[in-house]
Amino acid sequence: MTTDQLLQRFGLPANTTDRLALLDALADVSERRMLGTDDEDELVLACIQVCSIGDVRDSVAIWAAKNIDFDASCYIGIQLVCGAGLDETKNYLRVCDGSVAAEALSCIELCETTGDFEEFRPGKLVAEYRSYFGLD
Repeated sequence: MTTDQLLQRFGLPANTTDRLALLDALADVSERRMLGTDDEDELVLACIQVCSIGDVRDSVAIWAAKNIDFDASCYIGIQLVCGAGLDETKNYLRVCDGSVAAEALSCIELCETTGDFEEFRPGKLVAEYRSYFGLD
């Protein structure tokens, strides 16, 4: 899907009833990214749309998208992993099994000490991306 198609289908913020379809779209965009056939804005948009739903279970999917390659890790901010909130996400990742959750938690905690989460609020983040995508 293109950014226009993602915006038309899911909006920003996305509707919680579209969560599973949006996760499928994120998986599709991620796959195309791995093949080198997507626009970076598509991956960012799919991540912020999933983030905007605020379901803590989606933090691992966003983390995986962020870590597809070096470029994605740079342009998908760590804050997108925390759509459910910083404390909620850290608590969730602490009880998740697997190295992926542990890596995400470690990165979040490190970024927290460097100030990346000062004044962080998921709603504010969504508003910033709405502006970035020309929705305001």
